[in-house]
Amino acid sequence: MLFMPTYLYKKAVRCWWICNVLAAIVVLLCFGLIPVKSASAAGLKDINGHWAVAEIEKAVSTGYVKGYPDGNFRPNTGVTRAEFVAMVDSAFQVPAGPENTPQDVSSRDWFARDVQSALAAGFVSGYPDGTFRPQEGVSRQEAACMMAKLLKLDIAGNLKFSDAGAVGNWAQSSVSGLVTAGIMSGYPGGTFRPQSVISRAEAVVMINKALACRSLTTVSGQLQVASDVVNIRSGPGTGEQIIGQTHDGDILQASAKNSDGWYQVEYQGGTGWIDGQYVQAYQPTPAPSSPAPANAPVEPSRSSLAALSVQVSQDSDGTTVDIQGAPDSTCQYTEVTNPQRLDVTVTGITVVRTPLEIDVGSGGLDKVITSVSDAVYYGTATVEVSFAAPVPLVYHASPGNPGELLVTVPPQIYRVVAAPVSDFVAVNLWGTAPLDYQTSQVSDPTPGLAFDFDGFVLNPSLQVWQQQMDALGINSVQISQHNSSNLAYVVRLSVLGTMDLDASSDNSEGGCQLVLRLRQAADNSVSPSRGSSTSGAGTSFYGIDLSPYPGDNAMQAWWNDSPFNYAGFYLGPAPDHPDASFMDKRQVLLNQGWGLLPVYVGHQAGCRYLNTQTGAGDGDDAAGLMAGAGFSRGTVVFLDIETAHPLTAEYLSYVSGWVEEIQNQGFSAGVYCNTANASQLESALSGNIQFWVAHYTGYDLPSSTPSPADSGVSFASSWQFVGDAEMTYGGFPLDVDFDTSTYTDPATEAVRMKK
Repeated sequence: MLFMPTYLYKKAVRCWWICNVLAAIVVLLCFGLIPVKSASAAGLKDINGHWAVAEIEKAVSTGYVKGYPDGNFRPNTGVTRAEFVAMVDSAFQVPAGPENTPQDVSSRDWFARDVQSALAAGFVSGYPDGTFRPQEGVSRQEAACMMAKLLKLDIAGNLKFSDAGAVGNWAQSSVSGLVTAGIMSGYPGGTFRPQSVISRAEAVVMINKALACRSLTTVSGQLQVASDVVNIRSGPGTGEQIIGQTHDGDILQASAKNSDGWYQVEYQGGTGWIDGQYVQAYQPTPAPSSPAPANAPVEPSRSSLAALSVQVSQDSDGTTVDIQGAPDSTCQYTEVTNPQRLDVTVTGITVVRTPLEIDVGSGGLDKVITSVSDAVYYGTATVEVSFAAPVPLVYHASPGNPGELLVTVPPQIYRVVAAPVSDFVAVNLWGTAPLDYQTSQVSDPTPGLAFDFDGFVLNPSLQVWQQQMDALGINSVQISQHNSSNLAYVVRLSVLGTMDLDASSDNSEGGCQLVLRLRQAADNSVSPSRGSSTSGAGTSFYGIDLSPYPGDNAMQAWWNDSPFNYAGFYLGPAPDHPDASFMDKRQVLLNQGWGLLPVYVGHQAGCRYLNTQTGAGDGDDAAGLMAGAGFSRGTVVFLDIETAHPLTAEYLSYVSGWVEEIQNQGFSAGVYCNTANASQLESALSGNIQFWVAHYTGYDLPSSTPSPADSGVSFASSWQFVGDAEMTYGGFPLDVDFDTSTYTDPATEAVRMKK
């Protein structure tokens, strides 16, 4: 499950401090719709160090959003449709609209007037069935559409994100318009994640930038920088990220200007923003200047600028960061751990001509960030080289030309995981470069197969790595540095015990993650029924659950190549699960062949004001989400219960109210719980309740599918027996939980054999 009890070595969930009766009041407090004495922006307890702290403080000080009464802002919580229109209405002071609401919005709802205003303003619309779906999460592309309609910023253009194909046709021009205006941007690595639910932090950053751009006017002309060193920023304001610098006399092409005097300019193949007080209209023939005072400091000429250059390159020798200052500059570096990075200081720098942030995202490096001191002439620059691996990587730092430092990360293997899976042994390897190998047989001193990775260094964390096995005749899997006479570096993976194996492999992450599947050779193999087994307790089938939704391609690849028959389906937004990425994927998953196991993560044990009425309210919410996702009446939906402790009478009342409401609305009820309190729940609940229990037995997938009864709960129909297992199928690595069930499709309780 996404959330598991601490008894099972998972993070315990934090539930909302009140339940349905007071939930609306909490939201009203958060959005400033009724007076409340809340924490000041500087006093919010959970934003210190957050990437959007400055924007959150700006939004709170502006007044269109507030922190929660407990002093938190919850910046990473997803935003619903109702919450988003309330924020936008308040920020832009959208006038009130006619008092008519969609069929699923009551005039008593706290957000009713905001929905009316948004509909009247035309920046949001309802669904064809006459609903507004106020509690559904707002995806990033939906938020882009709303804001683009409000600002009239729909602009046709080619999106350069690696996942641009996932942006809906209906959202392409809106996303393009907001990206062009600098209101929205992508993530490190070049993705936009259009279907992800926008978080509170992302929402306020977007609204703040939109407020700054709402009076944007188009301009056409060239500007000349009229100050020594001026920053180019990602948006109009000093709180925006610095993406580069310009120097006195540089010429920039302007395309727009906002009401605060900031210009949008072309910069290094994209766009940026520059403060208008540091530029002037470009004059091809400069006017004569007044003589400088006799005691004025002498500025360096443009030909003598001490410019810092930072370049990243990749070849067969690895990834190299070339940091070069002036010939008389000095370069010194310090290694920082947890996480690993190098801080390089370069003295005698006047201006940085290359991007101040380079997203590398490959070759073992995450990004390279440059900053400069405030000294007008000949300051000190700091270059932060961040590594991208969970273990310290091998690197070489060496001087080049005078004033130059070269930091090189050679190709290396830094992680290995090996485990038996069904009828094969899976060996996963991670490297900083594409993992190509050559296979050979070895016999001395033990027979086996060798996989040689030429040109790779073995990371020190793996110098003594060895995994003992007792599967398919394999005794152990080992890895070592195996330098040969003709190659400087070779890493050898040895699979010892037998040479009678067939090997197949898949790559992912640009080839930098490799999964080897080792099976007995065809003439000796005995292949069990894939993904199922039969015992005295009946036939059982493997399943997985994970969240958020990993994408259509990943799920299709896992269906094609894995032994799993069904997958968890997370309903959202729910009280303790704001993500709604599964909600429109039911038909996609069914078309691929998956069985489904719907899950509703409601209020958890330990929340205040839990009772039958609270449970009924959450049951009504869960039934609505089930219908909205396309599940038919009679389908089973499981209530997620995240504790291994005995349940209080109040919480049992909550569960009973939830189950009764689910059944009243025509769905079948199930509970996900720990084996420690399953009997308590079974005694307290009436009717035909499906039980999905959790109790972990290890970290591997057994070669034969266990029965749910093996969990120790005889009435369980499903059992989660492994948590947080990282596996790769079809080239897609996923972090999943392993389940087993008496059904291939627990949602319909139908035994639909996987073909």
